[in-house]
Formats: sequence, structure tokens, C-alpha cells
Amino acid sequence: MCFPYVINAQGWFQTFPIVEGQAMTATVDGGFVVAGRSGGPNCSAIDDAHLTKLDADGLLVWSNTFGGTINRDDAITIAPTADGGYVAAGSSNSFGPSADLFVFKADNNGRALWSRTFGGPDGDRAVHITPSNDGGFLLTGCFDCFNQSAPSQLYTVRIDANGNSLWARTYNVAVEGYAAIATDDGGFAIASVSDNTVPDNLAQLILVRIDSDGNTLWNAAFGSDTLYNAQSILKTPRGFALAGNCRLPGRFDTDIYLIQTDENGQLLQRNFYGGSEGDQIYDLLQLSDGGFAMTGLTASSGDTLGDVYLVRTQADGNQAWELFYGNTQWQETGRATIETADGGLVVTGTRRIKTGPLTSSESEVILLKTEANGRIGNRLIRGYLREDQNSDCTAQDNEAPLAGWKVALRNGAESQYTTTDDSGYYELLVVEDDYDLRFVAPSSYWGDCSGPISLTIDDSQDTFHLAAAFSKANLCPELA
Repeated sequence: MCFPYVINAQGWFQTFPIVEGQAMTATVDGGFVVAGRSGGPNCSAIDDAHLTKLDADGLLVWSNTFGGTINRDDAITIAPTADGGYVAAGSSNSFGPSADLFVFKADNNGRALWSRTFGGPDGDRAVHITPSNDGGFLLTGCFDCFNQSAPSQLYTVRIDANGNSLWARTYNVAVEGYAAIATDDGGFAIASVSDNTVPDNLAQLILVRIDSDGNTLWNAAFGSDTLYNAQSILKTPRGFALAGNCRLPGRFDTDIYLIQTDENGQLLQRNFYGGSEGDQIYDLLQLSDGGFAMTGLTASSGDTLGDVYLVRTQADGNQAWELFYGNTQWQETGRATIETADGGLVVTGTRRIKTGPLTSSESEVILLKTEANGRIGNRLIRGYLREDQNSDCTAQDNEAPLAGWKVALRNGAESQYTTTDDSGYYELLVVEDDYDLRFVAPSSYWGDCSGPISLTIDDSQDTFHLAAAFSKANLCPELA
């Protein structure tokens, strides 16, 4: 179910009926393409890889699925191509007895152009796709991901612009590569993790440097007393920046790290982020002012299910601000971040609502935009509209829903809008302030029991519930 709405002055928030949003890339027209997985809830066996194009306001332009027809396929990473299209990669169970690394290309209208699979007999996947200096791409992930008798291996596949394999390599130094960045000499730097063979069953962060043919130039390991994983890597003026999650000595919950090195992998500085509960990030972005933005999941906001976590830092790694987004009915996770022309940030990810046992959930893609200072709505106005069939001016669950009605919210000179869905439900994301709320009927033949409603949203509640009932006007006999 989709509840689209836009709040231009304070950022905006969108949801789409796609199971997961995993990655995002900017488009030349100021919009975004989100890569992920579509299909039914509870990890349906026939889920497809999915690309969704949105305009600069987060409104849908096109949406398309990719993969086979009999098993699960997903897109975990995406990159733009020189001709205006997109290459995405992940894994597929549709083309062999086990999961294969899956890569495909779409044109700028979301039409499939080609697809390829790579890998061995025990399950493989791509976690990151990196444009190379020659117009091709490097796919990074794991080889033999599900081998029960031996650890998996860091896996790289170099392809040309048409998806043809140039070479493939595995590396025993790590069990999986999570991100890679092209280097000026035509090679790559890869953020990966070791298996848990170091003391106390802890994994290390491994920075792997390879040349243009995939040959190892050097490795650098970080963390002998800390459980590390890797999520992202960037090239910086000083060398490299790596980010991910860790479990520090004496801590049960995870924290977030940002490590900066020189060009030879020598540690320059290390910063940690997060609160008293578990925090995780999945993407690192370098901003136009030299600082960084990271997005992920936090339980430190007070919501035990987890909220979107967005951290903004200065160039030296010191935290500038942090943002939590979410409510207690959903678990929200940020997966990818883009900086917009106005200095704001757009985050995509997934939110899930529990519908019974912990193994049962429904999910959808989220997309939210902040201003440069992180400002975005952090309170919800939500409710439903009903036809007042018993003339008591009270909205009751057993009365007919009013779909397609406009819900208008005014704050001074600024207006925000949404429409009710088929069940009469509406939802608006706001900040703490004073508002006037109106429900606008699709025609003049409806009477309003309440009229404009004045609201004050403060920090005493994160959700304001408001239901309303409307009756058919007597001036229209055929509606009476």
C-alpha cells in the first residue's frame, strides 16, 4: 500500500509498495533511481529485482522488475552508465541450482537491455558495483557464500560496458567484499572483512588494494580487539575513508565507526558514533563541504524496533548532527544516501511492520529528504475519513471509507497535501509547530461536520491521530 505525499519546505517523505530499497543513484535530471526487491511479504520465493525512478520531489516516474520467474532475485547495488542508463547487481536463484551473482542493465526508461550471472556451485552474490575508468564495472561480493564446509571468499568480477566478463578473482584474505572504489591508477580499493579466526572470535576490517587486473598490491587490517564489519569506502584527498559497524570491547550492542587512512592504508584517525543501544550504518557519503553523511538503523532513539539513523559529520569526522526518523509501529532502516543540489540529503531504505510472530512482517520502500541542517518532519498526523452514515458526526470503523479526499495542512504561508487511500487512511509528516487542517471533498455535495481544525504539535507525542466523518448534502437528492 502506498501513501504518497510531499512536504516541500521541510523535506519530504515517500513510501512505495516494494519490499526493500537497498541502493540509490542520482539521475541527470535531479531525480533518483532506487534499486531493491519487489514481491510479496515474508521473503516470497518469487520476488524480483526492482528499479524505481523518482523525480526531484520523490514522485514516481517509472518502476520495473528484473530477473527470472521461478525464484528470488534482488538488486543490492546500482551505478549509472555513460549512456544515461543504469547497471544494478545482486543475486538470483532463477538461473541455476544455487544463487548466482546477478548483474543487469536498464536504459533511462527502465527497460531491460541485458543480464548476466556469474559464480560457482555454493551461492554467490554482488554487494557493490563500481564504475571503472574504462567504462566497465567491478562487481564485489562473496564466492561460495553458503558453503558449509569452508569459509566464503572475497569475490570480484570485472565486466565491460556490455556485461561481458574480463576477469574474476577470489581472495582468501577476506570472506566478503562490501564496497569498492576506483583508484587513479586504474585499480581498486575494497572494503572487506576477515573470517572470525583472530583471537576471541572477532572479525577484522580488511582494506584490499588491487591493480587493474585484480592482482593484490597490499592489504591493511584494522581491529584486533573489536568485531568489525565493512559497509562502505570512499576516496578522499588524504587516502580512503571506510565506515561500518563494530562491537567495542565491553559492549554488547553495535556502534558505528569511520576510519580514515592515507593512500597506503595507514591509519590517520578513527571516530565512533551511536548511543546507548545498538546502532548500524549501511552507507557512507562524502559531502560537497568535505564532511560525511552515514545512514542506517538505530535503537538508541528509544524505539526498540529501530528507526532510520542519519549522521552528518565534519571533514575531521566530528559529528555535526544526527537525525532519527520512525515511529513505534514500524522498523525503519536507511540504506543509501545522496546529497541534493540544495545541500540536503535524500535517504532510501525499508520499513517493516510486525503483523504477528517475529518471523512475519510486511515491508515497503521509504524515501525521505532533509534540508542541509537535517530538518525534516519528526511527528505524524494520521487518521481516517468515514461517511457519516448514522448522522452522529463521529467516524466509526464500520462506516464506509472516503477515498481520494485531499487532506490540506497549512502552516503560515506553507501548505502540505496528501490524499486518502482506498481505506480512507491518510498520513502527514510534520515538525513541531501550529497547523490548520482541512479535509477537502472531491465535490460540493458533501457536508463537513468539523470545519477547519487547529492543531499544535509538540514534543509530548510522536503521532497525532485524527478521524473525521462527513455526510452527503441534502441539496443533492440522488446522493441522499
